[in-house]
Amino acid sequence: MRKKSNLDWVRIIIGTTLTCSAFLLTWAAFSWATFTDFLVVEHVKMPGSIVMENEYRSLLRQIDGKKMNQLELDNIRIALESHPYVRAARVSRQFPNTVTIEILEREPIAIVRIDPPVLIDSESVVLPIKDDNIEYQMPSLSKFNSAKSLYPLGKSALSQNVLDAVSYVTHIKINYPNLYENLSEIRLNRHEEFELILEEEPTLVSLGKTNITEKLFILKEFDGILPLGRKLTDYRYLDLRYKNQIIAREWST
Repeated sequence: MRKKSNLDWVRIIIGTTLTCSAFLLTWAAFSWATFTDFLVVEHVKMPGSIVMENEYRSLLRQIDGKKMNQLELDNIRIALESHPYVRAARVSRQFPNTVTIEILEREPIAIVRIDPPVLIDSESVVLPIKDDNIEYQMPSLSKFNSAKSLYPLGKSALSQNVLDAVSYVTHIKINYPNLYENLSEIRLNRHEEFELILEEEPTLVSLGKTNITEKLFILKEFDGILPLGRKLTDYRYLDLRYKNQIIAREWST
């Protein structure tokens, strides 16, 4: 019995000694690293993106000259997410001297034709145009209220009609990608009814004011039953303002 008790005490002493040694080694390693600047940030890994990497790096001056154990990762994340194009960011340490940054960027789905024009994503967040020389291959939102105060950069647009239009464009992109690829413009007419302008010809599609997604479904069904070789742009005008019907006019009429 006494032999077993002695063995238990030996195990306790050995375990305590090993634990203390591990803590001491860890403390000594960090102390030495701090003293020698071994943990000073030397590398920042950032993925390729829509926005130039230098633009993101300009938000990270707080990293310069800092040691790894001095970094406030939440502050770095908040700084990155202050950029209009950043939807979310994640920052992590990779010892001894690397910071890894993952960025989820906003992707514009339409361009709002105001002066100057801006981009907008599927969550209706307004994005600045990065390069005026780039031709953006995406639909335009036009004839909406053009007051600049309705389009704060990095925030949601404040026009209800624009919010609705973005939801319709997003619906089209997800459920009717062929139409999105051929969609030149979505606009309001003088009666505040939504209209689509297709890129080819161009064809005018009148959707009215209500039940827009239902009408887009009807348009997709109509497109799907067209005879082989015919397409929506063979029509000059498609009117879906009336319940469960399409009024179509060909270019020859």
